[in-house]
Amino acid sequence: MLEGNKREDEKMVASSAGLLAEIIDDAEAKGIKKGIEKERISIARKLLKKGQSIDLIMEITELTKDKMDKLQ
Repeated sequence: MLEGNKREDEKMVASSAGLLAEIIDDAEAKGIKKGIEKERISIARKLLKKGQSIDLIMEITELTKDKMDKLQ
């Protein structure tokens, strides 16, 4: 009986570890995406200060018109 519980516990731990790894991977991907977005906004602000056109900044940074409007 104890051996059966041990196997079930091991399966549960393995399943939990897999789920945790998936959650960590997802959080890491979201963090990377957020960091890239922040860098794009930073670049856009610098280009705006240099007097570059909105269209050029949007092309370079791939920011949307809506996001560019919020920066101005």
